[in-house]
Amino acid sequence: MSHPKQQQYNETWYAKKGYKNYNHYIKDLAKRNGFDSIREYQLHKNWVPQPTDEARLLDPKNQMDPTAIPIPDIPGYYITPMGDIWKQRNSGKWIMLKQQAHKSGYKAFQPYIDGKRCVKYVHRTLCSAFYGERDASYEAHHINADTHDNTLDNLVWMKKEKHRAMPRGPYKKRGL
Repeated sequence: MSHPKQQQYNETWYAKKGYKNYNHYIKDLAKRNGFDSIREYQLHKNWVPQPTDEARLLDPKNQMDPTAIPIPDIPGYYITPMGDIWKQRNSGKWIMLKQQAHKSGYKAFQPYIDGKRCVKYVHRTLCSAFYGERDASYEAHHINADTHDNTLDNLVWMKKEKHRAMPRGPYKKRGL
């Protein structure tokens, strides 16, 4: 009888094709298409690779983006007008936090507040930091309707009634 992990490995599609893992499959696919590395193949296919931790570290001078300002209610975190979130590690190095596309379609990040990780939307955080805290009757509005474009020029606070009365794309149908 085989080990459960070995059994799980044998059931994956790339294992059935004789590959050790997914990266070996991609490396072979790149070579079969005439590329020397996975990176060249990804760039050719217009893939956008996730930045590595080393790439997210700022320059050796160890300085944060000078346009960043503190985020209200989230101590130790900073945001730039371009929507980048910064935090200083215990080692003193500044890093730019990763942002994920939330199931709602908006970009989010996960800061630690009082020792607990929570989810915060980038567009709301950016508006709060640069335009001031919102009243309960306001929502953050993306001017160009691109929910992933979280720049200061693209965001404004808008009355909730006016914002919800605007035409919605197929991704948001209210009342269904």
